[in-house]
Amino acid sequence: MWKSSKAKAVKEAKALKDLQEAVKRFQEIFGQNRLQVSEQVSELLRIVDSALSTNQAGGDAVRRAEGFNKAFQTASTQYDHVAERMDVLKEGLLASASAAEQTSAAAEEMAASIERISQESSHSYTEIQEITALTRQGQNEMSQTSSLIRQMTSAIGDLRGFIEVIDDIAAKTSILAINAAIQAAHAGVAGRGFAVVADEVRKLAESSSKNAESIARRMVGLISDIGEAEKASDRTSKLFGTTEQRVQAAAGSFLEIEQGTKELAIGGREILSAVLSLRENTSKMHDAGESVVDAISTLRQGLDGLKINWNAVENDLKTIRTHATEVNFDSLTISQSFVSQIQTLRSLENLETSDLALLASELKLQHSAWSSRIRAAIDGRITLKSHDVSDPHTSALGSWLHSDGKSLLQEGVWSALKQSHQAAHEAAVVALAAYEKGELLNAENAYQELSKLSKKILEVIDSDFRGRLDSSFKPLVSWGPDLQFGLEKIDQQHHQLVDLINELHKAVMLGKSKDEIGKIVKGLADYTVYHFTDEEKAFQNTPYPYKDQHVAIHKKFVNQVVDLQSQLAAGKTVLGSDTLVFLKDWLVNHIQGTDRIYVEHVLRANLSA
Repeated sequence: MWKSSKAKAVKEAKALKDLQEAVKRFQEIFGQNRLQVSEQVSELLRIVDSALSTNQAGGDAVRRAEGFNKAFQTASTQYDHVAERMDVLKEGLLASASAAEQTSAAAEEMAASIERISQESSHSYTEIQEITALTRQGQNEMSQTSSLIRQMTSAIGDLRGFIEVIDDIAAKTSILAINAAIQAAHAGVAGRGFAVVADEVRKLAESSSKNAESIARRMVGLISDIGEAEKASDRTSKLFGTTEQRVQAAAGSFLEIEQGTKELAIGGREILSAVLSLRENTSKMHDAGESVVDAISTLRQGLDGLKINWNAVENDLKTIRTHATEVNFDSLTISQSFVSQIQTLRSLENLETSDLALLASELKLQHSAWSSRIRAAIDGRITLKSHDVSDPHTSALGSWLHSDGKSLLQEGVWSALKQSHQAAHEAAVVALAAYEKGELLNAENAYQELSKLSKKILEVIDSDFRGRLDSSFKPLVSWGPDLQFGLEKIDQQHHQLVDLINELHKAVMLGKSKDEIGKIVKGLADYTVYHFTDEEKAFQNTPYPYKDQHVAIHKKFVNQVVDLQSQLAAGKTVLGSDTLVFLKDWLVNHIQGTDRIYVEHVLRANLSA
């Protein structure tokens, strides 16, 4: 029993010793490769962020593709409506063209009719003017006739006076004849001859009286007839006057008709011109309608082709989304594994200030992993409920904020980080709750807000820990007497090269951007060329026997640095610990080895001078 316990104790002691040795070797390995760990963590964080962004962009693209499909269906339906309307429009254009032809013919006939009416109106107006002149002339002649009739009436009145005189003479002659007959009778036979004369005179008187009476009666009838003629003449004159007025009115109407028809003729010509233009435009519209119909047909073919291509694009987008989802899930697994390794590394002793860099890396990876879990849940890769993330203290970052973070972080930084972390959990709750309800768009919108908050959290961690690392950072190469020769100019340049390598080392350790690192590498390359030129001038006029070999070493190193610069700029390489160690070892070995030999020759040359 005792032997068994002793053997067990020996075995356990040996196992403990082996474990201690393994831990020691582990410490040595990680102590030598801390820079590589930091570099890998930074790269992993970039991969996680890229995966999340790609996944989200893929989701957005798929949703936009679905929206495009709906829009395409709407556009296709609208296209069908447009095509139908274009067919109706085409028929309408044909009918319009036919109607324009008929309207053009009718307008031509109307214009010709108006022109004829205008000409006839002008001719009628001329004739009426001539009738008016004749009427006026007739009226004047009737006025003259009426004047002559009045003169005749006056003359007949004078003749009646003469007839009355003749009748008076005849009466007196008859009385005289009677008296003569009486006297002749008294005279007897002597008076017989006188009696005959008296009888003849009496007969003449009687005849004259009868003729005068007959003439008087005729003159009365003539005067009556002339009076009637005068009245008729007056009436005719009045009729001529009325006729003239009416003819003048008719002439005015015909003049207005003539002027109106002239205006109508002008308007008719304008209408005809417009109708001809309408017919021409209708013809052009018909041709254009034919072109539009052909274009719509071509567009339809294009839309059908676009639909086929878009279906392929949509499938590709879904494939990208699926791959991004898988990358996000894989990065989640890798992040969790890296967190475990970093936690193991931080638990080791003697890590000093690099513990801050590892802590920052651990916190960022933990939060990125938490964000990736929310993304994986929305993608359906894992099951995670909204109530599982409602308490910020349950996450690794939340637990650290309420324990070690309070004492490590400044009050302002701690408050800002806590506030952003609380908001991130609230956004996660909203996103998962929306996913549980099937509201995928709301879930994506909430996750977008979560992504913004996560980036802000990582920026706060980076900013705070970089400041701490910057103030307590240990250089990769230490400048000291072992690197100095006593040549002031050369020592200053060597010191500058050491500073540039340390600056590059710090930039990589702090995870600065590729552009910032690229600028430092460029500065290192430029200054190296400048320094090598001065060195070669310094030993050129000395008996230094390895001039050519030394220049060749310089050229080789310059080519290596320039090639590194090109590789970084092209994105073909990532600056890692092996490169920094190479730069450190080359510079230290070159200064302490090759340079020390030529410096001795330079110093002797200076003394002899």
